[in-house]
Amino acid sequence: MSRTAGTCQAFERALASLGAGASLQAQEVDRLRPLCRRLESWPAGSLMEAPLRTDRVRLITSGWICEARLLADGRRQIFGYLLPGDLICSRHARRASANVLLALTHVELVEVPAMLAALADERRKEVSEGLSRSIERQEDRSYDALLRVGAYTAVERVAHLMLEFRERLMRVGLATAHSFPLPLTQEHLADTLGLSAVHVSRVLKQLRSEGILNLSFGVVTMLEPESLRRLAAGSALRPRTRRGDRH
Repeated sequence: MSRTAGTCQAFERALASLGAGASLQAQEVDRLRPLCRRLESWPAGSLMEAPLRTDRVRLITSGWICEARLLADGRRQIFGYLLPGDLICSRHARRASANVLLALTHVELVEVPAMLAALADERRKEVSEGLSRSIERQEDRSYDALLRVGAYTAVERVAHLMLEFRERLMRVGLATAHSFPLPLTQEHLADTLGLSAVHVSRVLKQLRSEGILNLSFGVVTMLEPESLRRLAAGSALRPRTRRGDRH
């Protein structure tokens, strides 16, 4: 498969997550193909400052981005992740002075106005509605992340985050019910979950020993998805009274 063909496939998967793309007409594919050759590209490790300086809305077609805030002493809090099918929009522009967007893998973006202009009228409406839903989901995830760090136990935090990743990646055809790629280190997970890297390692080892989840060579395998779901659900069901139970 050529790079252009692979890029267009990623583009179509991102569209599919917005409620279109699964049945694109041949003429729509032809209109979108030039955009596949002009995607904005960022290498892994880039601090994505340019998208933060504009209110132009971009759709992520491939790659992983984290939104974080860095402290003067080198510590970092990761607030969340932007994946294919997510948007970089004015919310991030307003926070440019404090937060950063970091490309964790090679990332490709398409400008939403150009994408919409290439679609037929009826498809444009579907995608516009999908964009609104995507923004709502991104806002909801911000509250989920706050709740996860503030109220969940360590095991619940890991379980909840892994289920979130699977759901989001399945929406764009990048995960199955039992596995998905995870280009994150234990340090990334620690900075996301408010834990130490050692504690994250301990939780992952526990989940692996119990036959529930395995993380190896950048791939998560959910050996017992229902058990993982029960662990994550417990965080919303059992009130915590002892602060020491959380860490």
